[in-house]
Amino acid sequence: MKVAIAQADLARGIQLVQRAVSHRPSTPGSGGVLLEAADGRLWFKATDYELAITCSCQAAVDRAGSIVLPVRYLADVIRKLPSGEVSIDVLAERPVAEFAWQRSRFSLHGSTAEQFPQLPACRSEAAFHLSQDELKDLIRGVAFAVSDNEDRAVLTGALLAIDGKTVEMVGTDGARLAYASCQAQRAAEGKTQAVIPGRAFLELTRALNYEGEATVRVVLEANQVFFQVADLSFMSRLIEGEFPRFRSVIPTDFPSVLTVDGGALLAACERAAVVAAEKASAVQLNADQGLLTIHTEAADVGKVREELSCEFAGEPITAAFNVRFLIEGLRTLGQGPVTLEFGGQLKPCRITRLGDSSAYYIVLPMRVQ
Repeated sequence: MKVAIAQADLARGIQLVQRAVSHRPSTPGSGGVLLEAADGRLWFKATDYELAITCSCQAAVDRAGSIVLPVRYLADVIRKLPSGEVSIDVLAERPVAEFAWQRSRFSLHGSTAEQFPQLPACRSEAAFHLSQDELKDLIRGVAFAVSDNEDRAVLTGALLAIDGKTVEMVGTDGARLAYASCQAQRAAEGKTQAVIPGRAFLELTRALNYEGEATVRVVLEANQVFFQVADLSFMSRLIEGEFPRFRSVIPTDFPSVLTVDGGALLAACERAAVVAAEKASAVQLNADQGLLTIHTEAADVGKVREELSCEFAGEPITAAFNVRFLIEGLRTLGQGPVTLEFGGQLKPCRITRLGDSSAYYIVLPMRVQ
């Protein structure tokens, strides 16, 4: 293999795929990045068997070929190279890549492509299309509520469901639930859903950084999902198990409803969190005619009490919530007016953007003495 490529393109390709490299490689090839040169392009591929990422860029290919290089050294060195053209030369008789730029060069030992794991293939033609920004908004809207408790593996992922053109995403850890939806640019046939690992969504949002109106093709198969956009293909294994029937936990009756400035409520909760420093510390909300009070105290720290004007209807309500849960939900919903609908003192509270049903956040109150 012999190829010439811009340092910026080489660094970008390695950066995109390196997060799929296995930290515990089982074979010499599974701990590295596969570089393949052919037909005027250089391909970058990596997998840890749960994720698989491939991308490519234009390159001057003098001799087609391939090599697997250890990502630890490859990424560090390429990132530190000066801008300009980089030549990569791999001799047929041994898996060693020689990089040359300006008047400098270094060599890196690797392994052959035959030692690299076989990447999963996308066999289905059934797909739906979303814009890059719509997909990122869906992920941001629910990823923070995904559980990190491996005891309930299905909750460590987010539900992705498609019915015609309606795309829904849900994340929950059992104490709160985040929902977001949008309309697909191109509809899928029929109805389908899957649970995708939270880690996969985290890495996908990092990879989705294309300029302009990039369109993402999404394919759900029996045990894997593919996201394809421009030169990037991103695969994740799915989580087995039945996701909770989330609609059944949403109250249908809210005797207390208030609308308040979301940015002001978020700021008040962030200040309250300074006092309520413990991870599960509670902040108490009291709502009555036109007034929302936010209160918390810690015996060895101090106390906070703030009042916000609000529009209120229904029965006076007092409820306590994990302050961190409130902050994370309010940050996701944005700075505009939000509506809080209370089912009761110990019943779920639903938070939405005023007049917007495409996203909501449900949080369970805390029982405090």
